[in-house]
Amino acid sequence: MPLNPEAVGSVGEAHEASWTSKDALLYAVGIGAGTDEVAYTTENTNGVDQQVFPTFAVVVGWGGGSPMRNIGTFNPALLVHGQQAITLHKPLPVSGTVSMQGRITAMYDKGKAAVVVTETVATDASTGRRCSRTCRQSSSAARAAGVATVARAGRRTFHPSVPRTTRSRTRHHRTRR
Repeated sequence: MPLNPEAVGSVGEAHEASWTSKDALLYAVGIGAGTDEVAYTTENTNGVDQQVFPTFAVVVGWGGGSPMRNIGTFNPALLVHGQQAITLHKPLPVSGTVSMQGRITAMYDKGKAAVVVTETVATDASTGRRCSRTCRQSSSAARAAGVATVARAGRRTFHPSVPRTTRSRTRHHRTRR
């Protein structure tokens, strides 16, 4: 099941995703937000404006227009999620519509597996301004598929140069026990 290193740089179909206040509330409760996070779990508390968890950017519009179909053949049952990063350019609105487009930014040959890195950019459909950027590393798009998974010419890495930037702010959310 060979992967296609020429897929690096390819883009998926642009698609729109919408959500409402209720979707944001259900997401917050679904990830375990509790009474100490009232701004995320209620829309009618006196003096508290509703907010949307930053990680909501990961699930809104998930799966639509994915460029993964361009990487070649692999067994999706062997796909493992490696890591994820989110860059929010502004707080997510309580309800809204975004236009999203994904692209493959890198592909790494790991011998018996491969790592495929994708990036999805969401822009506000009404203003055209960037809302968020989500980067995913899906480890082993070809796990257990053999050594010839990514046109191996001496364990090469296929990726364009990516500029490194520093984070302006990091936010951590501790999960409840």
